[in-house]
Amino acid sequence: MTSEKRFVAGIGDIKALTLECNNCKARLTYSLSEKTGAIPFTCPGCNVEWRSPDYPYGATEPKVAPALKLISAVYLLRFRKDDPEQKPVGFSVLLEFDEPR
Repeated sequence: MTSEKRFVAGIGDIKALTLECNNCKARLTYSLSEKTGAIPFTCPGCNVEWRSPDYPYGATEPKVAPALKLISAVYLLRFRKDDPEQKPVGFSVLLEFDEPR
């Protein structure tokens, strides 16, 4: 018999969001206890492009519930990260949580 443990967390449990450079592995962490700024165009460590200046970060888009946008984004990040139709970015997304008790 196999034993398995799982940890279930909600959006409010995320303590920080970390962007890790795909090139040099430098990390930039945003605390989610306050509003974060814009994602930089280049890595603060090696200056490789993280996102194109014409990438529509925060651009207006059709009204879609934030939860649906999140589900779609997680799916794309996890299962379609190498899809040529998806515009690549130069970083990976990491989520930080408090250790479960």
